[in-house]
Amino acid sequence: MLRIWNRRTGAVEVLSGHTDKVLAVDVSQDGKIIISGSKDETARIWNGETGEMMHVFEAHTDDVNWVEFSRDSTKVVSGSDDETVRVGHTGEVLDVDVSRDGKMVVSGSTYKTVRVWSEELGETMRVFEGHKDWVRTVEFSRDSSRVVSGDSGGTVLVWSVETGELEFEPIQCHSGVFCARYSPSGDRIASGGESVQIWDAKTGMPVEVFEGHEAWVFCVSFYPNENKLVSGSRDGILRIWDRNTGVVEVLSGHTRAVWDVDVSLDGRMVVSGSLDHTARIWNGESGEMIRVFEGHDDFVRSVQFSRDSTTVVSGSGDGTVQVWSVETGELVFEPIKFFHGHEDRVICTSFYPDENKVVSCSDDGTLRIWDRKTGEEQVLSGHSRWVWGVDVSRDGKMVVSGGEDGPVRIWNGESGETMQVFEGHERWVRSVQFSRDSHVWVRGSHCAGVVS
Repeated sequence: MLRIWNRRTGAVEVLSGHTDKVLAVDVSQDGKIIISGSKDETARIWNGETGEMMHVFEAHTDDVNWVEFSRDSTKVVSGSDDETVRVGHTGEVLDVDVSRDGKMVVSGSTYKTVRVWSEELGETMRVFEGHKDWVRTVEFSRDSSRVVSGDSGGTVLVWSVETGELEFEPIQCHSGVFCARYSPSGDRIASGGESVQIWDAKTGMPVEVFEGHEAWVFCVSFYPNENKLVSGSRDGILRIWDRNTGVVEVLSGHTRAVWDVDVSLDGRMVVSGSLDHTARIWNGESGEMIRVFEGHDDFVRSVQFSRDSTTVVSGSGDGTVQVWSVETGELVFEPIKFFHGHEDRVICTSFYPDENKVVSCSDDGTLRIWDRKTGEEQVLSGHSRWVWGVDVSRDGKMVVSGGEDGPVRIWNGESGETMQVFEGHERWVRSVQFSRDSHVWVRGSHCAGVVS
């Protein structure tokens, strides 16, 4: 147990959470956060004012007897009797984006800050402070001169990367913000929460509000021509909003929450994956349901169109990855009817550039590369716990993965051999992605860091 003693008032805040003796403690230079290490093999981050526990690092396997903040309080170092030293962030990173030139990374976290990092040096370039709640979503503008961020309290902020200042007054949405995305032209921002809202990206003035969802809007995306948007929600409904006519197409069919959605490059089709175990293809113009893919025995967590929009890959909690023909609705390869080899839920999938192979990651701790023509399976082992993010480089020569165990791994995309392991995250790397030049591969994290 820890205690915060106020010397003026005599008030005492009791910090409960450790299950064994506390061996080390440190306070950030601004006094806002505290880190502690314990015999319970954990390090814990606490709010220095309220005493609330913010995060638990469970990477050590023995007593944590040394903890310390970096000078800027953005990182913590812990030392343990397990003979390891770990470096992590002071808050959970909830979303990350990479600038188009690959030179910068922006992150949002539970510490209520937005940070811009140098990809080359891995150092913090700017810290944007202004949010009062967890920052759930961040994105660079196309020219990388601005960053838009949204928090769970419903505030959207637009920042100048050059000056670190707000471009205009805060945008206050009707509810908490789960997503905030620039339009392809960069002139508009769409946010999702209780409703879908459109904002002028240069002034922050409201432009449009689309209401109709009966539950939280988890994702929103502009069509390529920006005349329409598609949104997906916990109510199991997708909606296509026509900005010119005001017509709303309601895409009904799923019986449970929609977890993932993708739009074909020509905007003619939408694919969705749901907790109801199905993936569905919809007409991107009329909203009519074209096809239902029924082959999974558990929730469909991930869906994606191929570049030519002729096939869809889906990953499911049943441990399978399936590739479907959009035209026929059938599985596209023989004799194997589906990729069945994972021993637990499939969390994420990605096509190779030539689309002859698919890579999947799973809660069973493995990645698997599947040859769509032969059905052959290649198992990539190395992670010690669940694998939650995977991506393939543009040339297909490398695969990057991250998961609950913390390390991010680079694999040979052909042989499946481990090429490099990057350590620094404490746990829960949620998402990874290569940049266009394959130099920056961090896309997102839900844990203790952003590495590059």
